[in-house]
Amino acid sequence: MPKGSDLRKQKKADQKIDALEQSRTRWLTCALSKAPLASPIVSDAIGNIYNKESIIKALIEKNLPKQFDHIRTLKVRPPLDIALPFLS
Repeated sequence: MPKGSDLRKQKKADQKIDALEQSRTRWLTCALSKAPLASPIVSDAIGNIYNKESIIKALIEKNLPKQFDHIRTLKVRPPLDIALPFLS
């Protein structure tokens, strides 16, 4: 039977894995649509990364979620110049 200290160590290890997975997801997916990032990519002042197409679509349809209400125009930011293998 595992001891309490072993269970705490396992829980901490699981939390580290979860934090790493959250970070990886944040850098590989659009914050708005949760779709994989594809060029062109833009960011906001907070540091969220978006597919430009997702932002344009949400602004035109006026259906931005409340957490993104700081984005009011198509002038989010200039496209990011990211040359990573996962971007097509």
